[in-house]
Amino acid sequence: MSIEFSSPQNAPVIEEEFQSLIIEGMTNHLLNSSLPALLRAPTGSGKTLMMSRVLQKLCQKDSFLWLWFVPFVNLVQQTEEAISANCDHLKPYMMASERQYDHNNGDVLIANAQQVASKSQNRKIFNPSDEFTPAIYAVIARARANGLKVGVVIDEAHIGVSSETEFGKFCKHIAPDKLILATATPKDQKLNQFLGYGEFTAFETFIVTRDQAVEKRLNKRYVVAYIYQVGEIWKNIADIRKSVLKQAWQRHLYLKRLLTDYNISTVPLLLVQVENGKDTTSDAFRYLVEQCKVHPSVIGEHSADNPDPVLMASIANDINKEVLIFKESAGTGFDAPRAFTLASMKTVIDSDFATQFVGRIMRVDRQVRSAMLNQELHPDLQTAYLYLANGNAQEGFQQALDLQKIKSDLESSPEMLNAHLTKNGSIIITNRAINQMPISPNLPLPLLENNDNKQHEKENSKTDPNKQEQENLFPNDGFEVLDTSVKKKKLKITLCLSDEPSIYAAYNEINISIYPLKQDLPYFTQALHSEKRPTLANLDNITRTVAEKLNYSQEQFKNALRAARNQILAKEVSTELISKLKRDEKDVKIALNRDQLAKEAKRILKTLPQLEDADHKILVSILELRLQVDVKESLEFGNDDISEEEVKQSCRDTAHVLIILLQQELIECINYEIANQVEQITAKPLPDAMIFPSDIQLNNSSKNIYGYYPPSKEMMVKVQQVMLIDERRFLSDKIYQLSDSKDYSIGYFDNTYALNKEELIFTKSLDASDFVIWWHRNPDRKPYSTAIVRADIANYFYPDFVLCIRYYKDAYPKIRMVETKDSTKDARNKSGRPSTSYGKVIFLTRNNNKLHIVNDDGSLGKTVGDNLIELREVLRETAN
Repeated sequence: MSIEFSSPQNAPVIEEEFQSLIIEGMTNHLLNSSLPALLRAPTGSGKTLMMSRVLQKLCQKDSFLWLWFVPFVNLVQQTEEAISANCDHLKPYMMASERQYDHNNGDVLIANAQQVASKSQNRKIFNPSDEFTPAIYAVIARARANGLKVGVVIDEAHIGVSSETEFGKFCKHIAPDKLILATATPKDQKLNQFLGYGEFTAFETFIVTRDQAVEKRLNKRYVVAYIYQVGEIWKNIADIRKSVLKQAWQRHLYLKRLLTDYNISTVPLLLVQVENGKDTTSDAFRYLVEQCKVHPSVIGEHSADNPDPVLMASIANDINKEVLIFKESAGTGFDAPRAFTLASMKTVIDSDFATQFVGRIMRVDRQVRSAMLNQELHPDLQTAYLYLANGNAQEGFQQALDLQKIKSDLESSPEMLNAHLTKNGSIIITNRAINQMPISPNLPLPLLENNDNKQHEKENSKTDPNKQEQENLFPNDGFEVLDTSVKKKKLKITLCLSDEPSIYAAYNEINISIYPLKQDLPYFTQALHSEKRPTLANLDNITRTVAEKLNYSQEQFKNALRAARNQILAKEVSTELISKLKRDEKDVKIALNRDQLAKEAKRILKTLPQLEDADHKILVSILELRLQVDVKESLEFGNDDISEEEVKQSCRDTAHVLIILLQQELIECINYEIANQVEQITAKPLPDAMIFPSDIQLNNSSKNIYGYYPPSKEMMVKVQQVMLIDERRFLSDKIYQLSDSKDYSIGYFDNTYALNKEELIFTKSLDASDFVIWWHRNPDRKPYSTAIVRADIANYFYPDFVLCIRYYKDAYPKIRMVETKDSTKDARNKSGRPSTSYGKVIFLTRNNNKLHIVNDDGSLGKTVGDNLIELREVLRETAN
């Protein structure tokens, strides 16, 4: 029988918008700060893609050798393939077998963290037995001697790091120049211990929410987990594992039929995870064939205790296989996007279960994703299913306690989940909304109804030797939950929101608090001033100004002219090949390849912001005119017979060389000239009210315009744990039209508002300062944000805080802006120009536990006390 494979999942991918923002943010942070970068992102959201693209961007700015650690051995090859597919300028190697004495910028050595964490393997990594493989410390030392910085990437950092492990000692010993960590869980204890052990005082967090992954159809929207309970009398004789297998296969057949109904050619995959042991895979195989009537040819097995990533991938991608049976020890870290259902034979659920095994079924197959983008699929096709054989389940109150443990472990995904009791006695743990109160340890379990089993109709089908029969082990499987005496209200999707009270009531009903804008704030206008880059149909004037102002040194001119005249300096080294002895070394002059020079200059010109081909010609021609006198004098000084044509050609070539030499100066000069022609605009009005989950209480602020401090970054992590995914879709900006035809706008305190620890301290000082009348947290990239057109790059800058202040008692209030920074380099870059409306932005940074003003050159300025008097004086001194 021929073997068919589904489309590869590691083909080059185009970044989603949220991935591009994370890549940009992490890159800028790592270029400007020594603090580690922590990426929090759910499984399937593209962590490897985002981190590898960050590495590639960093290598384009500086020279790096990267050490990339994964928690499981079968992730090494998977990571190598993903980097090769998505990053042309990175070159991955197996650290264990392919490391070399000399590595280049962009090389990535990939290893399982256990290879450096296990003392028994230290000899292989640190002291290899063969003379051709260098010790890892020698590789690192040689790289640094060759001018490379050393960066470390720790994937699945919640598993791979610990302050007590040999791995932690290894990372501390090599003292990486850059450290990147990625995790799919909000649990931080190990991370904090590891970073503290490595003497990293803090880290910058970059968050991808599961909502973002779901919105882009990279994650399934829902996850449903089934466990089964039996009475005490049956406890020791019931085989729940077989029940789990049978129910999981029923679910698989149902999903297969549902996919066919939607004309989706994907063949779903059922994952069966068995415990380690001699006959566990064969037992599961035999039961599926004999009792579930599964055709043997559609079952794939991985019976070895040690993982074989090639075999696992081949089975996962072979569309003739509908079941993959694997042992617990071999089941981590493989990709199987076809998988919708996981049947786990484990009798104990630990904290890593969710992130490693639930992650296998949360991904979305490419064909299913394409269908999702074109039509609304049945919720069951947007759901991941877990069938769990929990042999320790007990009845009554103890059973509820065990249930809470499972629920807690599953929530490390991270995702809020509720538990519900079905009519057949099984328990569903899910993030899908169900019309039933969740089970709680504080409430007694309701009694089961004595409903007779209903006879289920079998579908008629044509004779097919491979056709699988479907039989229900338990009646009313799925979401038919037990009708309890206490009903949970259904979530209202459409409400008549024609006045403020009804808006408040609607949000309160779905457990979302509203924080209205303070009324009658002095000197406050709801719409802030902002800026917009000029949209110029003709940039002739800017191009001419740039060409005329561009500065170059005499040395740069001489080097450019020498190159234009075929006098590029080089060294000629001769070596005797037999003896390999160097014979001679001397200076020589190399001729210019004018075609390549023109192509490179043209490539550089195309990188210049907003300029088009016509503008490129203007820039080159003006540079030629500026160079004409100096070029002619230099050429005539050496040769009286120089022709006008040679002078003209030399001017053109010299201009091209200068364009290549001064690429960054050209970009900065163009951005500066464009910034000087910015359009002053009025932003959209600030929201009339802000919203945030009621279960996460915000703290009162006396001077914030909404009366509360925005959430901390720690609070943002909790949002997904206190609200179901269907409830979280109400956490967004919204404009309602009231009955009087006025608009009432709602804003969500999202991650762009989140305060880090330093910002929270600063905002408390604002509340305590007499000269501050009110303050506002200015979010990034909102239509109502105030922005400044940057002078150094073609981006906008959104200062952190907008303040209304008095420079002294009874002075007329002024609106100013302040930015808090970890990196003084970033502050220097952003301070290139003031706001056209609010004047110079003042930058603050903390150094040695003291707050400082940042000077324009990036150096530390005055120390700022808790009362912020020094900040007030700097604001006064820099007033318009």
